[in-house]
Amino acid sequence: MRTDGDLRDLLVKAPKGAKDVTSRVTGDGWMEMPEFADTFEEPADAFSDRVIGSQIRRIAVAYWERGHQFTEVRLAQFRHEENLEAAVLTDRQNNFTAAEPVDSWPLPGTGDGMVHVLSRPERKAGYLPVYEARAFAHRGDISLQIWITDTRPVPKKTIMDLAERQMERL
Repeated sequence: MRTDGDLRDLLVKAPKGAKDVTSRVTGDGWMEMPEFADTFEEPADAFSDRVIGSQIRRIAVAYWERGHQFTEVRLAQFRHEENLEAAVLTDRQNNFTAAEPVDSWPLPGTGDGMVHVLSRPERKAGYLPVYEARAFAHRGDISLQIWITDTRPVPKKTIMDLAERQMERL
C-alpha cells in the first residue's frame, strides 16, 4: 500500500521560489505527539480525545516560507481500528473553522474536504496583521491539514491549488 512507506514522500514539495524550512522547524519532517496535541484548542485534553488517543499512527510535516508567507502541510495517519478517525478529524477541523469569520469552499474530489480563507486578520499591537487560510480533507486513513499565514490576504486560489496538489499525491 502506498501509505505504508515513508509518509514524508507523499508530502507536496515547496513551490518554486519558496524556501523549505522543514529541517529548521522539526529536524526530520516528523511531528511528535505532544507537538500535535498542542495544535488543538484544548491541548491538555488532546491525548484523552479519541481522535488523538491510541488511533494516531504518525504525522509527517513540511514547512516553507516565501517572504512573509509561511506554509505548514501536515499528513496525520491513523490506525482505523475502531472508527474512520481521519474523517472524524477532518469534520472537527472544518466545523471548528466554520465557527470563525471565514469564507469556505468545497475541495473538489474529496467529498467533505474544505478550504477556508479567514475573513479578518489577527491583529496584535506592534505586529503586522496576520491573514490565514486553511484546508482540511482526508483520503483513507490520512488526514490532510494545511495552514498558510501571511501579512497580506491569502487568495483562495493559493490555498485551493496547494490542497488539490497535495490530494493528488495521496
